Amino acid sequence: MVTFFIFTIILFSNVFADSNEIREVRSWEGGTWAVVDVETVRGTVVVLSSVVGREIDFDERSRFAIFEGETVYNHKKYLSVLQTPVVGFQSAVFLKLSDGGYGVQVTYRNEMGIQNRLLRMRDYNDLVRMYDYLEDFAGVSDVTSGYPMETDETVSFEVVRPRFQPVVRLMSYLGLDSGEKMKGELLPVMEQGYMMMETKDGFRRVLAREVNYIRLSEYSAGGVVKRALRMGVEWTAFGTAMALVAGWWEPGRSAWEEVKVVAPVVGGMGFLGTLVFDLGKVADREFHLGSLDNKRSRQLEISPTRIQLRF
Repeated sequence: MVTFFIFTIILFSNVFADSNEIREVRSWEGGTWAVVDVETVRGTVVVLSSVVGREIDFDERSRFAIFEGETVYNHKKYLSVLQTPVVGFQSAVFLKLSDGGYGVQVTYRNEMGIQNRLLRMRDYNDLVRMYDYLEDFAGVSDVTSGYPMETDETVSFEVVRPRFQPVVRLMSYLGLDSGEKMKGELLPVMEQGYMMMETKDGFRRVLAREVNYIRLSEYSAGGVVKRALRMGVEWTAFGTAMALVAGWWEPGRSAWEEVKVVAPVVGGMGFLGTLVFDLGKVADREFHLGSLDNKRSRQLEISPTRIQLRF
């Protein structure tokens, strides 16, 4: 059992050793910030067919019903790449990746501008099936032309995957590269590369690239208790009002007796319900920034209970 555990740790270390991913804080839409994983993808261009040339553009995408989801034209091909819908599509380039696999660099536009996405293919046979689809659709045949054609043209691009974006102030702990640790409410804003935190000593501007880790929680433990107490008082007042109305509405019933029974029950429900609901918001979400090489395997060794939060 111990041997298996050690082997698993070594396996995870080897899997992530060649990672080209980094985790960092970047400015995001609406003047806020986000924790993102940035993967650098490298490969060489594969010309799929003379029908489309080096890349598939917007018009060719519409003409051949590619990257529009499953349609009456492509539903029999069972190719996930072919049937993947891409909102804001701009172009697509087929690649032989640096790890030996094949994929598609899809360029699209969203509220953040021009972005890249990598769609991986299972193997070379998927390339051939895509070629067959285009040739059949166009009604031409380049059987002897050597397509799909691998070229020496190299490309490199970033794929950005957002992991967390704040929408409200959050109780936070920041660890800086200098070794300094900060505690306070982290604001969901970024100005010229700076994050904003309100500490007990006032507002601090923190340069995002100097942050080593971020630990977030929607509420502190004390904040949860205070919120639960406040809701308990409000629900008690509501229960008291209901009891007084019931006692006044029905002759023979004592309003005071109704209050003694109903108010504590309703108030207790408000307190306990809020406490249970908000306790989950105290759990930390921790993001370690920088290269992801071996970072995930190290977290697996140290804190297996937080794997879901850190991936």
